Amino acid sequence: MRQKFAFIFQILVLVLFTSFMSGCWLFDDDDSTTTTTDPEPPDAPEALDTVVSGIILDASTNLPISSAITVAVTEEGTATTKTRSVGGDSVSSFSTSAGFVSFTIADGTTLPVDFTMTASGTGYITSASKVAITASGDYSFEIRLTPTTVDTSGDTIQVNTTTASADNTGATTAEISVDTSTGLGANGDVTITIPSGTVLRDADGDLVTGNIEVVAAFFSNQDTAVTSARESSMNAFPGGINTAQVDTDEDGTTSAFVSGGFATITIKDDNGNEVTTLSQPITIVANVPADTVNTDASPVAFVQAGDTIPVWSFDESTGEWTLEGNSTLGVLDGGSNTLPASYDVTHLTSFNWGYKIDTCNPTFNVPEVSSTVDLLWVVQAKTSGAAGKGFYTSDITTLTQGTTSVQLTNMPDDIPVNLLILNSDGTVTFVDNDYSDICTGSNNDISITYDDSQTYADVTVNVKWACESPLADQTVGVPSTPLALYSTSGSTWYGTTNSSGTYTFSDIPVNAVVS
Repeated sequence: MRQKFAFIFQILVLVLFTSFMSGCWLFDDDDSTTTTTDPEPPDAPEALDTVVSGIILDASTNLPISSAITVAVTEEGTATTKTRSVGGDSVSSFSTSAGFVSFTIADGTTLPVDFTMTASGTGYITSASKVAITASGDYSFEIRLTPTTVDTSGDTIQVNTTTASADNTGATTAEISVDTSTGLGANGDVTITIPSGTVLRDADGDLVTGNIEVVAAFFSNQDTAVTSARESSMNAFPGGINTAQVDTDEDGTTSAFVSGGFATITIKDDNGNEVTTLSQPITIVANVPADTVNTDASPVAFVQAGDTIPVWSFDESTGEWTLEGNSTLGVLDGGSNTLPASYDVTHLTSFNWGYKIDTCNPTFNVPEVSSTVDLLWVVQAKTSGAAGKGFYTSDITTLTQGTTSVQLTNMPDDIPVNLLILNSDGTVTFVDNDYSDICTGSNNDISITYDDSQTYADVTVNVKWACESPLADQTVGVPSTPLALYSTSGSTWYGTTNSSGTYTFSDIPVNAVVS
């Protein structure tokens, strides 16, 4: 399959104020005559010190979501009082139908401050991301939402939905069972069972009654293809598979997961009220692919029956994963090549069966670059003998003239990995299937043949306030306007206009494709 790496792109602009200025004409209406003053162009708004911009993508199309999405901003699980709209209003929840939101922070906010952005909308599974504001400047985030009705049969994401009901006491009127086994096979699946009489409550503790929709989604750790890593289910991992906020004790440090797959369970009534807690345990069974890497084993090995695999839950209000407990893997199913892992829960969110690992930021020495090039770096977990599944991430780096080294962030520490590097034309320029530890630096001198046929361009955006007639030729540059430039491959570049209302995106690939 060939996909656009960067060629077709679109610019999203969140303008500070409403389209055209309405104050260029001044009217004095006395019911008999209308007079006008000499019009003058408006003053430009003041520049903002800090702008946070985010793009919300449909995980099935890799494009910004064009339906109504709400992004709530919280601190430690509570709606923040520190965010402002770009127009200056105090708000902690932002709405968009363009897949793009932006906000600033209140004057006098003590830094650093950590925000969690939770995106939700009808027809999508809720997810979240975090951003840490450490100093004045521009910040960005990305959230990928999976549709509840996407046709992913045979892919690495499987969603299944059923309808049921709860009586006026909030109790389910019959046992509810949902499974996602269709189409995934050896990629794994999940089944949930909700006992009859289970009382459903929302986040405020109110009963959820009447007709309900139960959605189960399973995200397999089986990547689709290394050259289409942006389409992998691992890229829908809440918070990021290699930038997970893991709260194991009290630290909440950034770590990575070697995941056996993760599942999201949601229940909503006809009014969109979402169930968060249950009166009794429900059973979730994840069928974990047998080539999932067990990093707790010594040496690192594939999972097998009897292994313990940790179960984690995601808190959408804090953006953190918390250890729920452990599940013991059952007997191998030879037909699907998976092992069952059963766990009982009394709340609903995303659940991950996986091993937490430490990360590092390794530096690779590369041949000096003579002109701008793009490289796609792909990292995959493995055992000492064969490629495995569970940690799969990619990173697109742009190397400018004179570059002799590249640093990757949040790479898996102290486990063997495969490393694959591709040029923007899809050719493999480097492969090493035996990195015993990517973090040691002992094998980080890399020989690469660059593809110098790729061309690049700068894209300049001017955002201006424009008056209506007779000042149609009068414009004022609008500073601090958030911008997002994205390609159909999922690459996104962010920027904020300067004091003149201008921003230039540098080194944007033109007409490049990856097989």
